[in-house]
Amino acid sequence: KSVAAKGVVIFIGMDAPDLPYEALIQAANAASRGKFVVHDAIDGGYVLCALPSGVSGKVFDDVEWSSHRTAESQRQRALALGITLAEFSKEDAWFDVDDIDDLHALHARLQQNPGLCPHLDRLLPIILTQQQ
Repeated sequence: KSVAAKGVVIFIGMDAPDLPYEALIQAANAASRGKFVVHDAIDGGYVLCALPSGVSGKVFDDVEWSSHRTAESQRQRALALGITLAEFSKEDAWFDVDDIDDLHALHARLQQNPGLCPHLDRLLPIILTQQQ
């Protein structure tokens, strides 16, 4: 049995540590207005999901996980349950880390934004050196 959340719930992917703060604020605002948010990842998955109060965990049933259609499948599941979606541009899709190339890309982005993820700033050079 799935229980509905009391209050807004936001899931953030651990594989998107540099997701802009503004994306979190927009998602929280939309969810507080009763809208379901799916923030796309570049590869078709998603990096954030915000549920408005009262949405059941059943919204995650029958989603096509780990595919290039995950975000779209999640949106379709929410619609099938009668949940209102927030409108977000697919142009705002963000990066997630699925492989070593993605890790290199994250490292490059973090070098452009020093201090954004200070622990990763220190760890990524070590991790990337060991992967060579």
